Amino acid sequence: MSKTTSEVNYNRKRSREILFGSFLIIISFLLFISLSSYFFTWENDQSNINKILDRNIDSKNVLKKIGAEISHILVYEGFGASSLIFSLLLCITGLSLFFEFKKLSILRTWSWGLFYTILLSLILSQVKTIFPFLGGTVGYEISDFIIDYTGIIGFWSIILFLTLFSMVIHFKILPKKIAADFWNQEKKDIESDEDTFPSMMVSTNGQEIVDEPKINADLTVVEDKNETNFKIGIEIRGSSSQMFPKKSYGFETRSADWSEDLDVSLGGFPEEEDWILYGPYSDKSLIRNKLTFDLSNSIGYKASKVKFYNLFVNNDYKGLYVLMEKIKRDENRVNITKLEGDNVDGGYIIKIDKPTSDGGGCNTCYDDSFSFRSNFDKNGNISEDSPIYFIYHYPKPEDIFNNQKSHISSIINEFESVLSSDNFDDPETGYRSMIDIDSFIDFFIMNEITKNIDGYRLSTYINVDVDKKIKMGPIWDFNLAFGNADYCDAANTQGWLYDFNSICPGDIWQVPFWWRRLMESVYFKDRLKEKWQLFRSTTLSDVSIESQINSYVEYLNSNKAISRNFYKWPILGQYVWPNYFIGASHDSEIDFLKGWINQRLNWMDGQINNF
Repeated sequence: MSKTTSEVNYNRKRSREILFGSFLIIISFLLFISLSSYFFTWENDQSNINKILDRNIDSKNVLKKIGAEISHILVYEGFGASSLIFSLLLCITGLSLFFEFKKLSILRTWSWGLFYTILLSLILSQVKTIFPFLGGTVGYEISDFIIDYTGIIGFWSIILFLTLFSMVIHFKILPKKIAADFWNQEKKDIESDEDTFPSMMVSTNGQEIVDEPKINADLTVVEDKNETNFKIGIEIRGSSSQMFPKKSYGFETRSADWSEDLDVSLGGFPEEEDWILYGPYSDKSLIRNKLTFDLSNSIGYKASKVKFYNLFVNNDYKGLYVLMEKIKRDENRVNITKLEGDNVDGGYIIKIDKPTSDGGGCNTCYDDSFSFRSNFDKNGNISEDSPIYFIYHYPKPEDIFNNQKSHISSIINEFESVLSSDNFDDPETGYRSMIDIDSFIDFFIMNEITKNIDGYRLSTYINVDVDKKIKMGPIWDFNLAFGNADYCDAANTQGWLYDFNSICPGDIWQVPFWWRRLMESVYFKDRLKEKWQLFRSTTLSDVSIESQINSYVEYLNSNKAISRNFYKWPILGQYVWPNYFIGASHDSEIDFLKGWINQRLNWMDGQINNF
């Protein structure tokens, strides 16, 4: 079928537009590099201007003599640095013709482009610089003329008016509209949060929250449109996480005059006085800690209860936070016997961790005031220079007596001695008589499925009660879990985490030999296999975990908690230490998390089922 005359004419017209558009795009690129080169080569080329026909004279400009001549005209004799706008205008015109942007007015674009070229030239003419031509001849002459008749104050008044003129006429930026849009959006966000999403609002009464000591503050908790007010003491918490702009906080609920600690119920949790507000930052899924703690509780391995909140400090929105129960001795937290005075018969909590507030790498900062050192090194050999330290958590270092220190250290030393012996697996005299084996297995499972890079060696809690049996846990700190670290093979879905020492032998913080030794026990592995197969058929199944993740995301999205958090902290698509995966969106972060978990569990299935 033959084409109509109009079709033929249109095709010819489009061919011309495409060719001319392509030409302008190329010219814009050449002009840009020529002008950019001029700022670095003008001194060398200055004496050779207007000698374009002399082939014996070379030019330092990237586009040689033609580039130097054109740049001299536009920059030195013209509009200075603002001449770069011409390359942008040529490019826009070329793209408009090439892609047939019908809604773009080329005449309007060039008119405004010329306006901004002159305006910028005038401004740059008054900026002191090593480049005498930054504003160009046009900029200097016009500005000198204006200043001669109005003075410098009059000149800048004109510049201000022209700037406001462009904002109102060109960009349609109206003060009333800005205020209305801001207010309406803020009001909408706040009302939405009050209606559907729990919020915590902290007022410090003009004080700054610091890392010790806690300052007195007021806390308002809003849930289901109900407000509850508390008095609290609050401080910044964390170690390496303190480098992030989004801080985490620890706080105590207190009496009306802040004089005494007060047990209260928050988030529907049992009454207590010590709480954590964890602010996920490097964990851009926002859910790693909550997911881990919920999964741990689902298998019957008690972990802190956790709940999402929006946090405001002095009316400033700080982001999505997770309320967490702080690890401490309590019947609703770590249920061990309370120690009375210097009596040794009671419960203890110790931990393997960095010294308090040490965000660096100081493994020489321990002393016997708050810790004791293992008699065994990372390989299970007796060593006076062992890098493994145990820190007193309960009683606190300032409260524990010397005989209590000796008591808990002797329990650990005896266990390690038995574990390193040839008869460590003996049912009667071996390790089994000294530990709560299920707690060890559950601890192992939670750290291995998450491949928590800090697991076993940092943020690792251990508790002992009057029966002197060593129990692992509660678990803590999983923001770097599930492939969220780019060092020591952490993102690899294969490989045992307890074998960290072989993967990163040079790391300061090493894993105690306990786990390698326990994995030599047939009894331990058989019990591990039994519990693993039970969990994988129930709460740790692929379907169950994915459903759990989906429920978090749906809940947070339905309340705009995710979008609001990343509006406050626009870090999606950016590297935040120590990210392995960098997703452009929260959805991609969640997809990575799901995929990583699925691969990790499948690998562990293959390993454990073959024990």
